[in-house]
Amino acid sequence: VNIYEEYFDAKETDHSSEPPLAKGLAVFRDPSSVARPATSVNWHPEASSGKIAVSYSVLNFQDKRLNDPHMSSSAYIWDITNSNKPIVGIVPPSLLSCL
Repeated sequence: VNIYEEYFDAKETDHSSEPPLAKGLAVFRDPSSVARPATSVNWHPEASSGKIAVSYSVLNFQDKRLNDPHMSSSAYIWDITNSNKPIVGIVPPSLLSCL
């Protein structure tokens, strides 16, 4: 095998038919009064269900927010057609980094 041999033509072919496009359809806001990032987002496998589960957590060791008495440990299940409020809250004993 000759590693310096050209096996393909040098010309590059553009395979894209149109430029990529993304749109924001809904915003799901954490109901907690203390800001915390989403650490896990999971979709229900059945497309007709239309539900996502989101866990929130603070992953920085010794973050000041972890001592806040208003810090919620809740994770939520949302209906993707209604981003106003979650349909179910999951209340674990500590913050969840994944679901």
